[in-house]
Amino acid sequence: MTGADPQPLDAERARAFLHQAARRVSDRVHRQIREDRRKLGEKTGIGADGTATRYIDQIAEDVLLEALNESDLPLDVLSEEAGHIDRGGTHTLVMDPIDGTRNATHHIPFYCVSLAIGRSSISDVEYALVRNIPTGEFYWARKGHGATLNGEPIRVRHSDPEELMVAAIFEEPTVERGFWGRPEHHVRDMGSSALEMALVASGSFDAFVCPFAFLRVIDIAASVLILREAGGQVFGADARPLDVPFDLKERTAVFALADPARLEAFL
Repeated sequence: MTGADPQPLDAERARAFLHQAARRVSDRVHRQIREDRRKLGEKTGIGADGTATRYIDQIAEDVLLEALNESDLPLDVLSEEAGHIDRGGTHTLVMDPIDGTRNATHHIPFYCVSLAIGRSSISDVEYALVRNIPTGEFYWARKGHGATLNGEPIRVRHSDPEELMVAAIFEEPTVERGFWGRPEHHVRDMGSSALEMALVASGSFDAFVCPFAFLRVIDIAASVLILREAGGQVFGADARPLDVPFDLKERTAVFALADPARLEAFL
């Protein structure tokens, strides 16, 4: 990035671009499903993050880059497959073209496109959109302006101590001690961290937890803003509000909570 004091993006242009780009990804994926859904899981190479790129990841990223080129917005790019692209931008589009690739390639209807715009780290993300591709639902947030689901304002829910709903990624297949073994704590691992955090924001889950350094900024940049704007908070393993630089090499634990006062129970 260049310049000591980057000019703010036009809010309406940023909003329109993110919505249009996510919708175009959804349309492209649905078209491929109609034509030949088996092709979605084909390996096409290795992404910038060092993991295998599937056909669904590649077509989604291609659509996003095409939409960005057409928009002429001054944005650099950080993406799972292409890595960092310097376009001389004042801000960076942090994108996970498909979060939940394994779900998508196994025909499990829980995967999304996740898009965020900020300058250099999660703490300065200004705009965020997560679109559930199978359902068409979309979560949106602008920093300081709240969060919405399908255009309607959302807030985290008040926890019920007799039924705590938690989405989680575990380092081990099962955890049967302490917090995780209590019968009133219902734990789900659903395969898309961006969507699971968005469900905390909209009141379906009380928390999303990844207790080890696994997630990348592209996985969480959009949903962190959405959850915070909905009244929740996201912490790292150090129990401080999470901030991760725009760097694919960084990995982090995540404790995304509707009620920050519950953090100690998860650590």
